Formats: sequence, structure tokens, C-alpha cells
Amino acid sequence: MKFSTEGLAKAGLDLVPPFFVEIDLDPELDDARNELVLPDSVLNFKRVLRVLPGRRVSGEAELQSNRGSRPVFAKIFYGPGARRYWQRELVGAIRLERAEITSARVVGRGATSDGGGFVVLYEVLPHAVNLSRRRQHVNAAVVVLAELHNRRLMQSDVHLDNFVLSGDQVYAVDADGIRRAHLLRQHFTNLATFLGQLPPTEDANIDATWDLYAEARGEYVTRMGSGRQLLQLTRTQRALRVRKYLQKTQRSCSEFVRRRSWRRNCLCDRNHWQRLQRFMVMPETYMGDGTPLKLGGSATVVRIEI
Repeated sequence: MKFSTEGLAKAGLDLVPPFFVEIDLDPELDDARNELVLPDSVLNFKRVLRVLPGRRVSGEAELQSNRGSRPVFAKIFYGPGARRYWQRELVGAIRLERAEITSARVVGRGATSDGGGFVVLYEVLPHAVNLSRRRQHVNAAVVVLAELHNRRLMQSDVHLDNFVLSGDQVYAVDADGIRRAHLLRQHFTNLATFLGQLPPTEDANIDATWDLYAEARGEYVTRMGSGRQLLQLTRTQRALRVRKYLQKTQRSCSEFVRRRSWRRNCLCDRNHWQRLQRFMVMPETYMGDGTPLKLGGSATVVRIEI
């Protein structure tokens, strides 16, 4: 199914592959012929990893052009401010490359053929897994963060899914969030924000994490901070994260679906939305076959199996 940028915006979080988008990549130099090549291409999306409604879709795709096909990780920016977000992504990628941070390489950039969006293509990292599923490698991500901070950079939207494990190497991804940061206070808060996404039980290891980070930063940072200071910052950032997450559960987003009418208010994990839609529309038909847990005047609670 073919999508325009307008179609991507209308589909929003309900965007389901496979689908394709026609794009025009920026000219490339053909070294053999010493001439510019203008590749009109098609992006066949195989898997959507993230959608920011009205702004961006990213995922795994197959790039087809007159040069053949190749797998890529694609980001398409559309809607208001698309060019600005696209440029910010490219600037972040350049900063990562110049700072010699291990990250995916940009292999193409351009615009959608309908002129409504902009595209950035990255190389595919083989067997890449987000650190949210490989927490035993968190220390390797801490070292990458230390390298960013040493070069006066930080990941402004730092979280576990902004680092991936490919082979035995941890890569920084999401160049859009790469910002300049010159102050130690910014660096320490950035690290604490990252650690705040781990379970509180991991706080017992925070002294070892600080030692690892400080060793990668040098003597000055070692003197200016401590494991105790990092623990306090981490707990503060974790509390802020919990507060934001509870607000997130009350609206439609990449993780949750909310459907509200004058009769009912439905909240559902997006991974289960397809299977639970009939229940959301007609809950009474399911509840009649369930096991009553409470038959009160103010509320009825029933356990059912779907």
C-alpha cells in the first residue's frame, strides 16, 4: 500500500506495515563515472518502530532504487516543522560522527516525492537489540555517555532505547536528541536521568557505576562528583519519570490507546488493542460470562478471560 506524507499523518499511531513511500534522495557522486546520480527510490517499510503522530515515523525498510535494493533504518519527518526536525537529526548525526561516538552511519537523505516530508536513512546494525532488553550491558552505555560528555555533548532525551547492542558493541542512536552541553551539572543530570530508568534495586550498584563513569571522564570529574551525589540525582530523576509516565497512561500515545465517549472511558496497552477492541465496544456481553468479584451498588467487578 502506498502512503503519501498526508496519509502517514492521518494514519498516526494506527500505521501498520507493509507499506511504501516514494522518495527522492539527494544527489550522490558516482566515483566510477565522476557524475551525479539522482536516485528516485521507494522505501518499503517492513517494521515500524516508532511513530510521533503528525511529526515522524521510523522503522526498518527496504530501499529500492536504480542501484538495486538494500536494507536501511528510515526516518520520515512530516507535518509542521518537518524541515527543522530533519535538519536537527542531520546535525546530531554529524556531531556524533565528528566526536567519534559509536553510532549508525547516515547512508542517505532527501525528501518524499510529494514534497511534504523529509527523509534520513541509516545503515542497519545487524541483530541490534535495545538496551531495555539487555540491561546487563548498561555499563557499556554509561561509557558511551561519558564519551559524549567528554566532547561537550549529551543525549537530551536519554533513555535505554536510545542505545542498542549490535554484536558486542553498544551504539548511540536517535541523533535528533544530541545537544551541546558544556556544564558538569548538565552531564551529571543526564547520567542520572538515564540511570533513573532502571529499577530502584539497581541503586545498590551506583557507586560502581560512578567509578566507571568517573574513570572515563578523568580526574577533574572524579573530584567534582561522587556516587552519593549521583544516587540523589538518580532518585530525583526517577520520581520525575514516574510522574510523567502516570500522565502518559491517561492519553493515546505509542504505548497506550485511549478511547473516550460520553458513555465510557477506555484505556488499553497498545500491544493488545487489536484483540480487545470488541470488548471495549461491548463489555457487557463479556461480563455476563465472567466470574463476579463484586456486585455492589456503586461498581461491578468481574473477572473475564479473552
